[in-house]
Amino acid sequence: MLLQSELDPFLYTSGPRSLGTVLIVGEAWGAEELRERKPFVGYSGKELDRILFDAGINRSDCLCTNLVDGHPEGNDFTQYLEPNSNKSAVDIRGVKPRSMLRAGYDKLEALIDRVKPKLIIGCGNWPLWALTDHAKVSTQKGFKLPSGIMSWRGSQTYTREIANVKYPYLPIIHPASIMRDWSLRNTTCQDLRARAKRFLDGKTTWAAPNYAVLADGNYAPLEEQLRAWIAEADRRSNSDPLWLAVDVETWKRRYLAVVGIADERMAICIPFFYFDNEGKMVDCFDLEKENTLNQLIRHLLSHPMVRITNQNYSYDWQYLYRYLGIETTPSFDTMLAHHLLWPGTPKSLDYLASLYCDHYCYWKDESQDWDAKSQHEDMWLYNCKDTRKTYEITFALKEILAKLPGMPERFEFQMDQWRLANEMGRRGVRWDSMRATSFLSDLSNLSRQLSTWLNDCMPEDLRFVPSTGKPWFTSTHHTQYIFYDRLGIAPIMHKKTKRPTMDKESFEQLKKKSPWIGPMLDKIKLYRSIEVYKNNFLNSTLGPDGRMHPSFNVGGTETFRWSSSSNAFEEGMNLQNIPKLDED
Repeated sequence: MLLQSELDPFLYTSGPRSLGTVLIVGEAWGAEELRERKPFVGYSGKELDRILFDAGINRSDCLCTNLVDGHPEGNDFTQYLEPNSNKSAVDIRGVKPRSMLRAGYDKLEALIDRVKPKLIIGCGNWPLWALTDHAKVSTQKGFKLPSGIMSWRGSQTYTREIANVKYPYLPIIHPASIMRDWSLRNTTCQDLRARAKRFLDGKTTWAAPNYAVLADGNYAPLEEQLRAWIAEADRRSNSDPLWLAVDVETWKRRYLAVVGIADERMAICIPFFYFDNEGKMVDCFDLEKENTLNQLIRHLLSHPMVRITNQNYSYDWQYLYRYLGIETTPSFDTMLAHHLLWPGTPKSLDYLASLYCDHYCYWKDESQDWDAKSQHEDMWLYNCKDTRKTYEITFALKEILAKLPGMPERFEFQMDQWRLANEMGRRGVRWDSMRATSFLSDLSNLSRQLSTWLNDCMPEDLRFVPSTGKPWFTSTHHTQYIFYDRLGIAPIMHKKTKRPTMDKESFEQLKKKSPWIGPMLDKIKLYRSIEVYKNNFLNSTLGPDGRMHPSFNVGGTETFRWSSSSNAFEEGMNLQNIPKLDED
């Protein structure tokens, strides 16, 4: 059942109607809201009450409403949308709303203009689309639907202009989503406590603070700042070192594009090249100036009185070492510290910034390809934001670690492991290229023999995948089609998806049910193992010194077990779960 909203902007709202109140905006009604004609009165609404209370906010102090005053059947919001096939439908910021949604949209704007809220808290993707320009719109099942709340949650942002006014806007995850994924609850409480509660208590401003940045690529100020930091480090001691956050950006994950450095007052971006409007690569400095900057960066970051902090420094270190010859180790890694405190939670820089920074607004979408034309200064500014956030996160985490008994020592143990893992990756593993080439030749011959045998098992019309032209056994989907659809073998269902599967776990079950296909399954399994072994091991890229240089991650798993992968230059490999081949 759908209800047509009337012109009164306070219709179907609850809470105070005074000027400057806090406005909470939901998406649409649930079953309980439909019965009571009020917002947030069902199970998710009651959970919202508890979340607000835990954050120090009283629901009774907030005016609550929804974007749509109606209950979509099956909670399917597409009932309020025109399908993409309707080319004549009105488009509003990428979405094609029907009359019910347009009416709710207009009513919400009228309500905001009437009460002029001090703060708007928007729950979910639809208010993010209706009130800001942050939502991403994509096609799903023939409709244009917004997304982005998981990125923008907790941001101190603003609405688009409503009657010529932009209002402070806090996006949060919808309580209905929290009911489906309880791990999101603590994050939402933190968003409300750190942003809304502190702002309402006058302990923070909504606008972002002004930080000093050098992000225009001018040589003289960059040289001056680097020399100033070196002079400052010369005056420091072990008891009071100079802390600097470092962050690099790369081009196509291959070449060092910029180096960013920040302290508590200043963030700078040192660029090496950019792309002009014609897409031509342009050096930022002549050879002499670039050489001077490189020497200053090396001197600064290698200074005994400088302490480096970074987010996932194992990646940045590899570029600094290979391109600038800087062999430094960090004193603090924000990702590793957060992982130690709360293993299993997200570790991205924007997530950490949302938890630990005094002011937070999502910025990671500002990172585009570093070969983008005529947008290089925006990229440089983005790099400065990364280093500023890393610096602030560092000292918030250091404070938390210091308050927990034994944690500083445990963190130093993790950093010692990081240093060991980094040295292992730098030194690499000896590689016998001649033996690997011989082994690769032998396996390729065996692979061809298996391929011929398996193709001979099939009539000509089934030997190759129609869409790719590759042999039938190389496609799991085509193999399923042959065994389950054409041969009529009862399918094995995947334990989680409950759909037919032909993964390696299903092979033994199929052999028991249909022994006559056992030889084919054994050879398919062997063929797949050979190809994995060839592609992921024998064909792995070596470093310039002819050694394998994998990257080891000491903070990647909840169990603190080390993991391995190729390094930042796609050299080396994952040394775990290497396929084992039978001796015969």
